[in-house]
Amino acid sequence: RLAAITAAEELGDPDLTARVIGAYDVPAIWTRSDDEAQAAAIVAAAERVLPTQDHPSIRARLLATIALESRGSRSTRAREAALEAEQLARGLDDPALLAFTLNGVFMQTCYRAGLAPERDAIGAELVTLSQRHNLLTYEVLGHLIRPQSACARADNQTADEHAEAADALAARHELPLV
Repeated sequence: RLAAITAAEELGDPDLTARVIGAYDVPAIWTRSDDEAQAAAIVAAAERVLPTQDHPSIRARLLATIALESRGSRSTRAREAALEAEQLARGLDDPALLAFTLNGVFMQTCYRAGLAPERDAIGAELVTLSQRHNLLTYEVLGHLIRPQSACARADNQTADEHAEAADALAARHELPLV
């Protein structure tokens, strides 16, 4: 991914670079990056190209990427990017984009304890949105977020229900990583 972003930047075409950065639309549940240097490079590239982009959906994808790739940081910029991405996405008729931005908002609700209700609301919205618009991987994400937030509130029954729902989707759709 970083090689593709770097190659796009080397061509000097900010629109292409923005599309390459925003094309990576894979739901993320891990709240810490496994490659912080790569994540930081992706965030830096997104920040460089962001000022050149006016279209709300492209800006939302770039901002959500900043939020997602900044997971685990205490950066206020990452939280601001997540909220701005969500606001932009809510103004568009693009459920997949909204799901992507909600993933960024989720990542930015993991910077301190006590935010389980907010995370649960995001998970619930992802499940509902995804069921309505056939966004299977984001439905799984919503079901994976909800056990985390339920466990934080010692609600084991709800946690079990959503874990079972995620497992059922994984089995039905051959998603072994779930």
